[in-house]
Amino acid sequence: MIKVGISAVSIAGAFNNLYTEIPHCDFEKTKNETQIAWNNILNKIIIQTPNLKTKINFYTSLYHSFIAPNTFMDVDGQYAGIGQNIFKDTTFTNYSTFSLWDTYRALHPLYTIIIPEKTDDMVRSMIEHYNQNPYKCLPIWSLWGNETYCMSGVHSIPVIAEAYLKGIHSKYDPKEAYEAMKNSTNRWTSDFEQLGYSPQKGKANSVSNTLEQAFDDYAVAMMAKNMNDSKSYSIYLKRSEAFKILYDSTLQLMRPKNEKQEWMTPFKPSLNIGFSEGNSYQYTFHVQQNIQALMQLMNGKIPFEKQLDKLFNMPIDSQFIALYPDFKNGNIGFYVHANEPCNHIPYLYNYTNSPWKTQKYVTDILTNFYDTIPSGITGNEDCGQMSAWYIFSAMGFYPIDPVSCMYDLGKPIIEKTVINVENGKTFVILAKNLSSKNIYVKAVKLNGKELSIPKISHSDIINGGQLEFEMTAYPSK
Repeated sequence: MIKVGISAVSIAGAFNNLYTEIPHCDFEKTKNETQIAWNNILNKIIIQTPNLKTKINFYTSLYHSFIAPNTFMDVDGQYAGIGQNIFKDTTFTNYSTFSLWDTYRALHPLYTIIIPEKTDDMVRSMIEHYNQNPYKCLPIWSLWGNETYCMSGVHSIPVIAEAYLKGIHSKYDPKEAYEAMKNSTNRWTSDFEQLGYSPQKGKANSVSNTLEQAFDDYAVAMMAKNMNDSKSYSIYLKRSEAFKILYDSTLQLMRPKNEKQEWMTPFKPSLNIGFSEGNSYQYTFHVQQNIQALMQLMNGKIPFEKQLDKLFNMPIDSQFIALYPDFKNGNIGFYVHANEPCNHIPYLYNYTNSPWKTQKYVTDILTNFYDTIPSGITGNEDCGQMSAWYIFSAMGFYPIDPVSCMYDLGKPIIEKTVINVENGKTFVILAKNLSSKNIYVKAVKLNGKELSIPKISHSDIINGGQLEFEMTAYPSK
């Protein structure tokens, strides 16, 4: 019999963890306790479907969604923070391994529904990380208590804003969180402050940096509005529109600018210069916070839809695949499901005259890019984001803009889903007449009332109720 104890603090802490958590040497008892613990998590969402592949994919995705972030604290409340300094606090559970560039999109929104109490601890962990950080910055991509400063933006900002606006704030001070959010935006360069965007210098991912920072600024603005800080609200809301500066109307695409406010030339939209793990075709739609403004830049719904069609239908560039060989699978045209900046794009058709295209592409992705084999996930799991996308989309909705506390409807692939909300209520999702042919939505009812727009709110879910999709074989044009 072998038992293992782990601590980031000390050997004594590892022994204490071991004998506190598994004081016995009974294998069957440990196995049974572990099964009960996992079943408690997996029973947060109950699905009923005759499709075994869908059931396996769904619960495997739910399992993947709980591998990270990790509890990073000893049983006595000690934990290793930034610089491996040791702290002790028994008022919360400390978490680390926050892949926030990925997980702010769907994983953390999923947590706000099914584990709000752990979300509270995660936000508190982010604020403690800020307090320990000599640069006074919230987590960007934290790992084992330290900061990697990896990827664009500071996406703990929208995670905190979303949690607060959804009423999850019992383990941290919202005012302290708000100040930490504002101070963390000081990480933006002086160029960004002067020009209103991040300029292209050398190999800098200037467009990605600008768009990611604009979303974080939007999250601060929404927090400021709730805090009745009208001055900061105006400042950050204006900053959140930085994407407008980098939109080239002649190309109908986002494009890098230099410090002289000149378009970068030469420029090939299919390549990655100016972009982090993507290109202009993909990042042009990375405006989660103000889709209407992006649509106006493109001169309305019809050109917006045509540009979306172009993304999904144009052949992917071999040079782009050479840069990102991991993206050679899981493509629909230049839509690359394997990477997060694309994840919300299929749902943007809801804002056009053809929401049925959202239903079509979501069906294609759920069916073709997730499988029950070991290599069943297209690309990198990214600490649960890819699986959280599957969970939301399989149920029939997705958070394009998590901070808004709204979810955009797609189409379910499960006949009945029951979300067991922590307050004891249930939210039931039904898909009537669902089949392999009936992939389109004819109508949707929330608590018996037909919806006129394809959206539901977070409160609709946590207050309990029923969402009913009526499926059909023909797109509703």
